[in-house]
Amino acid sequence: MNNATKPVLSALLGLLASLFGWSCWLIVLLVVCAVADWLTGSAVALKQGNWSSKAAREGLYGKVGTFLAVLSAGVFDLLVYLILHHLPVVELPFAYKTLLLPIVCIWYICTELGSLIENAGALGAPIPPFLRKAIALLKDNAEKPQ
Repeated sequence: MNNATKPVLSALLGLLASLFGWSCWLIVLLVVCAVADWLTGSAVALKQGNWSSKAAREGLYGKVGTFLAVLSAGVFDLLVYLILHHLPVVELPFAYKTLLLPIVCIWYICTELGSLIENAGALGAPIPPFLRKAIALLKDNAEKPQ
């Protein structure tokens, strides 16, 4: 990491931590999982001989969409927090700091982990059967129509 990147990254992480507290670490974990998924997905495509820049771009667009959804959840949480703390007539029986952001982050992290397991298998890594079953169960439940 070069000297110009460190202050920018530190400022960004500091801003996230001050806005979202412990949820900041979920965002960091999501970024790590998303990058790992994109890289391993590219490795699978290279191994299978069907890597294309268009497919790689589409994967990145999907990641951008993920982060827009996470950003929207964070902004919604911030909006609710500000409303609750600045309108005396609105009061909840509990302290509200954040709700949607951690749930959305955890959902996307689980999705990325499932994809990472699939990519690991496609790259030739042995996947324990219980992990395959857990991922399949997670995927089935996440994709059920609501």
